[in-house]
Amino acid sequence: MLFFKKLTIKNKLTAIILSVTISALLISFSFYSYYSYYNSRKAVLNQMDVTARLISEYCVGPMIFEDQNGGQEIIEKVASIPEISHAYILNKDSSLFAYYKGDQAVAPDSLMLLLNSEQYFKIGKAVEYKEEYYGSVLLLVPKSLVSQIVRKDVVYLLIIFAVIVLLSVFFTNKLQGYISKPITRLADFAEDIAIHNDYSRSITHDEKGEIGNLYDRFNHLLSQVRVEEIEQLRINRALKLSKENYQNIFQNSIVGIFRIDVHSGKVIQANKRTWDILNMDPIFHDAIFKHFKKTENLWSLLRSLLNNGFIENSELKISTKDNYSVWISVSGRLNQKEGYFEGVIQDISEKKKNFIELQKVNFELDNFVYHASHDLRSPLRTILGLIHIAGLEKSKENIFKILARVEASIKRMDKLITDLLTFSRNGRIKGQIEEINIKKMIETAIEQIDPVRFDKIKVSVEVNEDCVFKSDPVRVGVVLNNLISNSVKYQVKGNPDQYIKIKAGVTEQSLLLTIEDNGEGIPAESLNKIFDMFYRASENSEGSGLGLYIVHNVLEKLGGQIHISSEPGQGTTVQVTLPNFANPQMSSLLSMLEDSP
Repeated sequence: MLFFKKLTIKNKLTAIILSVTISALLISFSFYSYYSYYNSRKAVLNQMDVTARLISEYCVGPMIFEDQNGGQEIIEKVASIPEISHAYILNKDSSLFAYYKGDQAVAPDSLMLLLNSEQYFKIGKAVEYKEEYYGSVLLLVPKSLVSQIVRKDVVYLLIIFAVIVLLSVFFTNKLQGYISKPITRLADFAEDIAIHNDYSRSITHDEKGEIGNLYDRFNHLLSQVRVEEIEQLRINRALKLSKENYQNIFQNSIVGIFRIDVHSGKVIQANKRTWDILNMDPIFHDAIFKHFKKTENLWSLLRSLLNNGFIENSELKISTKDNYSVWISVSGRLNQKEGYFEGVIQDISEKKKNFIELQKVNFELDNFVYHASHDLRSPLRTILGLIHIAGLEKSKENIFKILARVEASIKRMDKLITDLLTFSRNGRIKGQIEEINIKKMIETAIEQIDPVRFDKIKVSVEVNEDCVFKSDPVRVGVVLNNLISNSVKYQVKGNPDQYIKIKAGVTEQSLLLTIEDNGEGIPAESLNKIFDMFYRASENSEGSGLGLYIVHNVLEKLGGQIHISSEPGQGTTVQVTLPNFANPQMSSLLSMLEDSP
């Protein structure tokens, strides 16, 4: 096929015509040869069948009277038939009665060798008279006889084949020029245009039919190319002007415009305003995150960017190595295919910095002081009251009950202090990303809860860990401990069918954790408050009110999300989504952040 592609159109036409002609002749001659062989074989066998039938009829008398001489005379008459090489008359017990004494006859003891040979046609006829069997006549005809007949036909066919091929070559060579010459002329003209890049010319012709249409369409194509060439020149001039205008707008924009390589963190392109906002030199070549000391809310921003493919008006504070700090608003889109993030930034320091910081600090401080002092003093007052009552009691049984209540108050205060410490550590300690066995961590969280609480609760755990999951094991443990503890704590007492269902599925992108129970449930009016500091949705709650607040803060640190659906008396379902830092893209973004001091 490669050789055929390299041929000129003249040679291709010749090759095609000859190939078709020769193929047709070969197929025709093959069928004719087969037909000739089949008919020749059939004619010989039919002739020998008639001969064998005649001989068998003539042999009836000699075989009835056991006249071997008469049988020998009859069988020797086949000498006049050259096609027969061997002829035998056999008795009914297959013994030899008479045989042909020609030059090719064999001794009687060699008959079995001939019968087993594949070189002969065997034609046999029974010798019968009045339905009584006396023996048989056997004729042997060489198969080579048919081959000789066919061979003569093949010789004639080959001569005809050669003559037809020679005529085909002659006429093909004469006629192909009517097709190849106009096409060759058109090809030479096209090559000349390509060399000189002159599309204003056209080719003249007097061709008709398809060749004429080809010339006309080629001239039309040249005119279209010329029109497009003129239009392209106009577009190029307009594009050049547009690029100049774009560069002016890009460089003089009042907002920063940039493009960053996701994998290396290097700035691909940025305007002057971007460098001014970041207080950086435009010739900075390292990963841009290495220039920052600290970023706030970056985990949420990265999570939103990976989940949605874009961020819009995300606010964060950045600090550079030279102690320059600035609040910025970032909007942009992640192009995962090309591997870059493209967006705009604005300096919102004057607008947001003091307001956000002051509002956040004052609110959390006031809320924390009020609730912490109240929740710490409440169990202390209870303990003091119980101690006073115990001093007045004389019954040991009542005193033990009072001591049990004192112990419960102390545990409640200890739980509050533990939650406060957890909350404090979550804000101060930098997490370590490690591979986590989710199933084992869930089992550990269950084991840490008082086993007495599990006596009447059916707990099922279903974990699908087809992928490696990486995150901060300490913070993930805090989330699991609080959520599972809540499911146990708020079960309906006396319900014989208490259950907790825990499901976890790990993908390359995230961990999806679902905890479902049939406990007390949460009133609808409380669902939007359950993540507030010190908020208790249940009147029967003995907790600190910090559990879900801490969970929410931990998930923010990890870039995760939480959703709670609940109905009073029906139970609660908690769904938590955490990013999987085993994801290469997330790891590359995370490594940029960790590289910055």
